[in-house]
Amino acid sequence: MRTFLRQPGQTAFVVLLTLLLFSCKKSDEPTALGGDPALMATWRVSAYAVKDANGVTSDLTPLVFAQFPCLSDIRVTFNADGSITGSSTAACSSVLGDASALVGGKGNWQASGGKLTINTADGSKQEYTYQLTGTTLQLSQPTLDASGKPTGDVRQYTFTKA
Repeated sequence: MRTFLRQPGQTAFVVLLTLLLFSCKKSDEPTALGGDPALMATWRVSAYAVKDANGVTSDLTPLVFAQFPCLSDIRVTFNADGSITGSSTAACSSVLGDASALVGGKGNWQASGGKLTINTADGSKQEYTYQLTGTTLQLSQPTLDASGKPTGDVRQYTFTKA
């Protein structure tokens, strides 16, 4: 049996969380530079699933949380100035390591028309479709093969307002 981080999509899940967690400095700008003001809140991870090309969804939350129980301790805040801040427990940082080097400690978010883009200081860009329902935020992202072509699978990350 392969380990968790060798599974397609699960590595991306951990990378997404580290991008969101360690992306930016905090700022108190009053304007909504990031876009959709409904996203401006603190969120915690609550579920992870993969929908295959046939529309069948596999809930991987039990596997992910069994491997990394501290994920529910991570908080991600979309700030009004377009930055992202995050917090975690010391236990979670020791399990996932210091991921701030991956993103250079800076980044931003932009949302419009149901699309969310996260840019990091190293020039990487992650794009998601998002849906807000009450206190739940779902981010969806197509899975790409090694050449960058969509595989037909879609990763679904669910967050709940903290």
